[in-house]
Amino acid sequence: MKSLLKAIRSSEDLTCLFNFCENNGIEMSRKGYAITLENIQTGVINWGGYGSVFSIGPNLFNYLTLKYPDGDPPRGKTFAHVKMIFNGDLKNNDTEEVIQRIEKLGGLVVQNIDKKINLIVNGKDANKQLVKKAEKLNHVLILDEKRFIEILPAIRKKPIKRKVKPRKDLPNTVDKKVLNNLKKLFISRDNDLISQGLEMFRSLENADVSKYFLDEVQYATKADGRLIPNPIFSGTAPAQPYLNYALLGVIAYAPDDCEIANNLKNSVKFLDIETTISSPLAAFQNLESLDLSNSEGLEDLDGIASLKKLQHIVKSVILGACSRPFRLFNLSQFITILSRAVRFLRPSKLLTIRTYISNISSLGSDPIPFSKVKLSELI
Repeated sequence: MKSLLKAIRSSEDLTCLFNFCENNGIEMSRKGYAITLENIQTGVINWGGYGSVFSIGPNLFNYLTLKYPDGDPPRGKTFAHVKMIFNGDLKNNDTEEVIQRIEKLGGLVVQNIDKKINLIVNGKDANKQLVKKAEKLNHVLILDEKRFIEILPAIRKKPIKRKVKPRKDLPNTVDKKVLNNLKKLFISRDNDLISQGLEMFRSLENADVSKYFLDEVQYATKADGRLIPNPIFSGTAPAQPYLNYALLGVIAYAPDDCEIANNLKNSVKFLDIETTISSPLAAFQNLESLDLSNSEGLEDLDGIASLKKLQHIVKSVILGACSRPFRLFNLSQFITILSRAVRFLRPSKLLTIRTYISNISSLGSDPIPFSKVKLSELI
């Protein structure tokens, strides 16, 4: 149900969702502080002595927390606690296929309205009477097809099939205990542990260790520019962004005499990848196009600003900067990234964006929170 926060565009939308939560024992909070109707109406949360302003928009997905009476839903069930109606067939999507996706994500699609309905999607020839009934409940979020499709998780691409070769014997210079420790850190699905593993790996400065971890890793230009991982860095859909961070780190931090890593760094010009940390991307100096649109857990954009050849940044990277609670970020780097993305924004907004860049440039180069950069109002 938390996915519905991505569709919020007004205080009225948020009020509807809040009412549903309150009626069904679901607590909406921010850092342990329960959200009230007054918070929604004023746009301010009191932290016990001082207030914090929050904006209404997709950023609420990461800003707010929902606590369910029966505990958190299973991983991947992002539409759990969503009971919805398709009010007419969808115009641009196969309705039955979308229903199947919703049900796989834990949602429930029904035909008749009741007090447990919290979402209606209007399609072709929508029933106006149904909309009126939903509005009277005052807890139903009513979306059009476009807004609804935007909050659906992206369909993950099928992994590229590859031939599995038997692993070669370990070189004498490789300590098996070290390899096992590194493996445990790399597959931990914890950014801090993976970073610890990469620091350990980097300190070894051992080309044989690098070759061991990069054996069979390939770069496929025909698949939108994707790295094909070996079994070490292959996992389930939720694990893959973490494994990709580890793989990028091994390629980036391998010693200069590691031919495999050098070839990969030099070859990658177009890259479509899901990752949780972007810093290793700084080593891919030939990158011209980068798609991080499915990197929902991305914590930073540090690896992008120094890429001088990078010309195409998928727009969702910039939008994501407005919807995710990034840590403090260097303003000059943000301006660099934003400047490169300008060409992919609506023409009517280009002058506003350029003026915006000029204005925030005057603030200096100190790190600032992304919450103070209200780019979502301009796009």
